[in-house]
Amino acid sequence: MPALLIECAFCDSESDMNGYNPERVAGAIFNGICNVFDIEKDLSGSFNENKVYYSVIKGDTLYKIAQKFNTSVESLVELNEIKDKNLIYIGEDLRIK
Repeated sequence: MPALLIECAFCDSESDMNGYNPERVAGAIFNGICNVFDIEKDLSGSFNENKVYYSVIKGDTLYKIAQKFNTSVESLVELNEIKDKNLIYIGEDLRIK
């Protein structure tokens, strides 16, 4: 059986908590668990069909995602209430529009 070690955050100073968003971390953990254990996600009630979401993969940056979907980094930051535009998580679902 596969195993999964989850570390939500390592904080040894107040500045480490700047930009920490527990909801985003929870979403990334959920996606990771579904991927590791090959569980199908049922997000039908979570996302409105008029909205578009993208799941962050390794190597993604907000700039790359913005270019891919013909939008701006500023728009992604605003839609997702991102406090630190240099900090996104693999598996995190970002709203594109």
